[in-house]
Amino acid sequence: MAPPLSVSRRFQMASLRPMPTYITQDVPSLCESTKKTCLAPFRQLLSKLNNTSFSNIPPVTCIVSDCCMSFTLKAAQEFNIPNSLLWPAGACSFMAFVHYRSLLEKGLVPLKDLSYLTNGHLNTVIDWIPGMEGIKLKDLPTFIRTTDPDDIMMNFALGEVENARNASALIFNTIYDFGGSFFHSSSYLHYRSSSASTES
Repeated sequence: MAPPLSVSRRFQMASLRPMPTYITQDVPSLCESTKKTCLAPFRQLLSKLNNTSFSNIPPVTCIVSDCCMSFTLKAAQEFNIPNSLLWPAGACSFMAFVHYRSLLEKGLVPLKDLSYLTNGHLNTVIDWIPGMEGIKLKDLPTFIRTTDPDDIMMNFALGEVENARNASALIFNTIYDFGGSFFHSSSYLHYRSSSASTES
């Protein structure tokens, strides 16, 4: 008979910084803050956990973090720890974000002015995303509906997905019947091969 979980394993909750639970966060400000301020305390947390004489637990051997917290990748690299990123939304949404750069390069976003929200521009067919042929600009994640090239959410999403190339592995919330075409697409294979060339 297996020993109780509390005896056979140890699980410790750790927080980067205390935060009152009653505060409603402004999402763009939170994303910007996460990108700019979380690396240092996360690095300190890893250092503390890896100090076995202090923590009295085994050292960290793997990190699994949300794709929108790619700051963990730099810390993982410094400590030589594998870091897998979890994309909790569907695989197709990840591929949509991967192609944000193409939308910028083709001049489809940011919008020229607010009239582009209603003048039919959002009905532009996007035909270069494998597995998503025939979708329209309005079907893509809405962070692109901005006139500001420095929009926090558009650039945050773009940066986090591009940083994910450096992950040890990517974990998607999907099943093969839904996401199979995505994983076999040339865009995804190129995305992962670019990751390999970046890491080498």
